[in-house]
Amino acid sequence: MKVFVDADACPVKQEVMNIANEFDIEVIFVASYNHASD
Repeated sequence: MKVFVDADACPVKQEVMNIANEFDIEVIFVASYNHASD
């Protein structure tokens, strides 16, 4: 199973990763280049 997360709008990224790791689920964070930080 894969879960895609809108990384630009997600305030709970770490919580998503913690739960995904617990259940061995792959998480893919998708972010816009317009919001990328240097």
